[in-house]
Amino acid sequence: MVSLPLRAEERDRQSEHAISAGWMQTRVYNGYIGFLPYEGPQFGLLYDGRRAMRPANLFQEWRIQSEIGGLMNPAKSRRQTSGRLQVHYGLGAAVFEAQGFDIRVGGQLQWDSRLFYQPAYGNSCFQVGTQLQLAFNARFGYEFLIKEFPIRLHYRIGLPLIGVGFAPDFGHSYYEIVDVKGELGRQLIATSLHNVWNLQNEFGMDFVFKHCVLRLSYAGYSFWSRYKGVSQEWHSHGVQLGFVVRMENVSGR
Repeated sequence: MVSLPLRAEERDRQSEHAISAGWMQTRVYNGYIGFLPYEGPQFGLLYDGRRAMRPANLFQEWRIQSEIGGLMNPAKSRRQTSGRLQVHYGLGAAVFEAQGFDIRVGGQLQWDSRLFYQPAYGNSCFQVGTQLQLAFNARFGYEFLIKEFPIRLHYRIGLPLIGVGFAPDFGHSYYEIVDVKGELGRQLIATSLHNVWNLQNEFGMDFVFKHCVLRLSYAGYSFWSRYKGVSQEWHSHGVQLGFVVRMENVSGR
């Protein structure tokens, strides 16, 4: 992905692993806790992996993205610790490759969970939100040279379409979750674009310096959900720096 375009038989043996980290500017809103948003910087970590399959245009991919940090309300009078974890696994195919350009599309199974902790908020200091969804994923790439140095531009967009969400009757606090017990089935609801919107995008550049590949990327995440009278929002974006490792598949597949 980060060198000059590969022949099909070479690409068929490749796997790629990228790790990046950086600070994300985050804004969250939880209707169960209050009516004001909480904002601030959070530490973000991203792992993005992809492995070629046969036939040569197919691939499998996995992605783990997380954030954690302390946020403040507009008056700076109350602090909230928030975190999120997103895990993806999917399959895709290269649908177009020519003159350095490539387009890859696929489907993913995506688990998304968010945690809010606010000690000053009575007994319900823990709040959570979680969904398991099927998502559409697309990647666009372009490779070129600047004085014999390969550079690759890439853009990724992901959007969950349908799935299930966890929704206790009286909110998402610790006590409502514990009280679910044997009634878990009643607390699961169907999700689609009408009650859950979760858009992820990433634009990055890979710089190749001999055997070292550096990645500079901008990551954005926008989440909104509303069901059973409880609203949650999470919007974050930031710049991340990391590295990319390309490996030969040991099995040769």
